[in-house]
Amino acid sequence: AEAARECKRLDESTDSLNRYSDSITVLHQRITLLRENMSQVQARIHLEEARQAVLRLQIQEDIVAAQESSAVLEAERRRLASLVENLRSSSPGPSVLSSFLPATNSYFDRNRGSVSWPVHSGQISRNFGIEVHPLYGTETISDGICITTIPGSEITSVRQGKILHAGEFLSMGQMVIIDHLDGFYTVYGYMNELEVSADQNITTGQRLGISGGLPGGGNGVYFEIRCGGQPIDPTIYLEVR
Repeated sequence: AEAARECKRLDESTDSLNRYSDSITVLHQRITLLRENMSQVQARIHLEEARQAVLRLQIQEDIVAAQESSAVLEAERRRLASLVENLRSSSPGPSVLSSFLPATNSYFDRNRGSVSWPVHSGQISRNFGIEVHPLYGTETISDGICITTIPGSEITSVRQGKILHAGEFLSMGQMVIIDHLDGFYTVYGYMNELEVSADQNITTGQRLGISGGLPGGGNGVYFEIRCGGQPIDPTIYLEVR
């Protein structure tokens, strides 16, 4: 009887060990699966870290490129202002103080808000003044506006005057500067073709050339108004569309 009880205890112990062994096996399988999942997660983390590093490097390069582009644009803006000032100084038209002083008897002042646009139709794609890049935070200053339009659009003078400059200027393509002989000057840039020349007298609405490629893509014209040496927001004078 004692031997039978001992055999029974042994059988129970064996069953318990078998169940424990099964549990150990299941636990081992779960641990193995968990390790595999962790390895996969770690691999994805490494891939993401590498992607983020490349992205940070690309963003840094883009910021540097944007800063360099802004510096180039600023240098060109200053050179254009200097060109207009030099031409203004040698122009026979009446002089106006370099600080903004409206010429109350000028065409532009009398027709403020109703001056014709230099292109028949189009939308402003770059406003006058300071523009901050939404991604890189770089600042650029524009002394005029960019007007987008369909390729080959006719660019016309907004007012009669004398052409002080007609030809290529830095990255602005074909450019025209007109002295309106009342203290006001207009600039037309990024044109593809010119149909006028320096020292030519032109009339209001006379064709100057055709639109060309704008910075950043698109087609149109850059337009600037200056009173003496001071750039003024052209939308103050242009008719409302």
